[in-house]
Amino acid sequence: MHVFNPTIHPMAKVLQRIELTLLGVTIFLKFVNDRELEFSASNLYFALFCGLVVLFSSRIPLEQPILHRQTYAGVNMAAIILANITGNGSDLLLYWTIVKISFLLDLRSVIFTVSIGGIIHNLGLVLNYSHIKTLAAQQGITLPATPHLAIAEQVSYYIGASVFCILLSNLVLAEQRSRIQTVLLAEEVKSLAANLERQRIAREIHDALGHSLTALDIQLELAQKLQQRDPFQTGQAIDRAKQLTTQCLQDVRLALQNIHNEPFDLQKSLQVSIDRFRPAVNIHVQLDLPQLPLQTSRQLFCILQEALTNIHKHAVSTEVSLRSGYDRQHLWIQLQDNGRGFEPTDVNTGFGLRNMTQRAQLLGGRLQVDSSPQCGTQISLSIPLMAT
Repeated sequence: MHVFNPTIHPMAKVLQRIELTLLGVTIFLKFVNDRELEFSASNLYFALFCGLVVLFSSRIPLEQPILHRQTYAGVNMAAIILANITGNGSDLLLYWTIVKISFLLDLRSVIFTVSIGGIIHNLGLVLNYSHIKTLAAQQGITLPATPHLAIAEQVSYYIGASVFCILLSNLVLAEQRSRIQTVLLAEEVKSLAANLERQRIAREIHDALGHSLTALDIQLELAQKLQQRDPFQTGQAIDRAKQLTTQCLQDVRLALQNIHNEPFDLQKSLQVSIDRFRPAVNIHVQLDLPQLPLQTSRQLFCILQEALTNIHKHAVSTEVSLRSGYDRQHLWIQLQDNGRGFEPTDVNTGFGLRNMTQRAQLLGGRLQVDSSPQCGTQISLSIPLMAT
């Protein structure tokens, strides 16, 4: 079944133009070969034949249901064969009809239709051979006295020409299918790219603002509770909220910097994030990082920033260790705290932890979280340097 969308490829119009052109050539050859141009039954039948060709070419049902296309193909083939048998048709249009049928039906149906048409066509030539011989003589063409040799030649010619037409049509169909698949694939790639971009922006927003806004909310809630009982602590909470507001603005600038591919310093950005947590947590840092591509640096920063934020929000830890190292093949980073830990089965419940895992996978690496209640948490990240 071949279905064409005219907005992608106006195949029906192309077929119509070719058929009308071939009809014009047939009419020209008819009047060139006729010695006398006068009103006759033969010319009347030929005019009727031309009218049928125009009618068939005006409505080529490429996108109609299969029954409609089968009916069209059968009637069109029968009309052309009948015209040929009576000597008023055209071999050129007969084989063009085979091409057209190849665009309407599947290959098995085309072969069946062409085979039945060939049998009827050649049987009709045998039964009407004397009339055809007379018409040929009028045009100065001498045919054998008996039809056997002429029919044998006609059968061979019909088979060869039909096979050529079917093969040519299927080559064109294959090319058309390839074009349509290319268009659909391009649309799918575009849609996938848009989805990936939306996911990336969601991660950027979460990584840039999620932790700061959470901390800001906590500080404002604390200030609200303490405003009547302890004005001094309320003032401290408000000051901290102001600092977090400033940090949110910095995070927005950093997210925009990441989106616009502006210069990015991993060591400096990590130091800024670490300094934000140091008033509450003692963080020991021992980093040894190689020169990394821009996107790799940004992904690593987002992973570590998310990990530090989770420690600050959930771990209730006082000591944190951040270490890294590398060899020729791998870069490893380890972040460990002495907080309250959690059940390993809950690792994938948070959006932040899912983000960390997804970012590690984007780098071709592996993120492992080891934890147990009251025993702290260790996050280990390993990425291949060749992938960076």
